[in-house]
Amino acid sequence: MSEATFRFYAELNTFLANNRRFTGFPFPFADRVSVKHALESLGVPHTEVDLITVNGESVDFSYILRDQDEELAAISITDQRILLTRDTALLKRKAVTHGSYCAADVGVDTSVGSCSWLFIDCIIMAMLIFIVAASSVFPCPSARVKAWL
Repeated sequence: MSEATFRFYAELNTFLANNRRFTGFPFPFADRVSVKHALESLGVPHTEVDLITVNGESVDFSYILRDQDEELAAISITDQRILLTRDTALLKRKAVTHGSYCAADVGVDTSVGSCSWLFIDCIIMAMLIFIVAASSVFPCPSARVKAWL
């Protein structure tokens, strides 16, 4: 079973149960489901909806919902991000190239404790970039620099 998270704004909340108003809530689905079908199954008439966004991008009613795991894997690839998760199935996906299992319980210690090696790698990479950039420094007449400005 796949799952998407829905959040409604302003007057659209009047169509929802009290516990779903003004907050994100999960919407489980089994097969290919369009946004229009999902909206109407939640009790929100599609004619009342002006804007639909999926991960910050505007979509239309025919947009087919995808599982959040699939979305996370896609974001990790397109944005070249490291995926930090407790979902081992997500880390096993062939498409995910960089990820880490966060073993600690939820809290500040999770990101610091189990993922501190990522920060060390970032620091080392920044130092290498600085070294390469510093080795590219060469003298240049001030008149030439003024021309570039």
